Order: sequence, then C-alpha cells, then structure tokens
Amino acid sequence: MNNGYSVNTAYKTFNIKPRETSHVSLTDAELKILEEIELDEALGYYRDLFLIGIYSGQRYSDYGRFDKEDM
Repeated sequence: MNNGYSVNTAYKTFNIKPRETSHVSLTDAELKILEEIELDEALGYYRDLFLIGIYSGQRYSDYGRFDKEDM
C-alpha cells in the first residue's frame, strides 16, 4: 500500500482465536538415553531417523526418505 499497490484489506477483519497448547519436548537427559539404548536393527534405524530430525531441525518429509545406506 505504501508503494501505491492495490491491496485487498479483507484480511484486517479476520481474527484468530487464541488457544492454549501444551508443548512437549525431550530433555537432554532423555535424548542421551535414546542415543545409548540398545535396540534391534529395525527399531535402531527408526530411532536414528528420529534423532536426525531432532538434531537437524528438519521435517520428517525431508529426512524420512533416507535409506539405511545413507546412515
């Protein structure tokens, strides 16, 4: 609008209702337990994928395509 562009101002009447959420996260101690626990091959693979997601901050759709050869 400041540069003279035509802007639809209907967004100004839209309200978002606040809601209470509960954010659940793992502590460093819990992550350490996950890293060190002995699991069979299949469960270990999924644990490793989970930890990659945690430490890289990527979405599952980004790192979920990894194969065992990628690890």
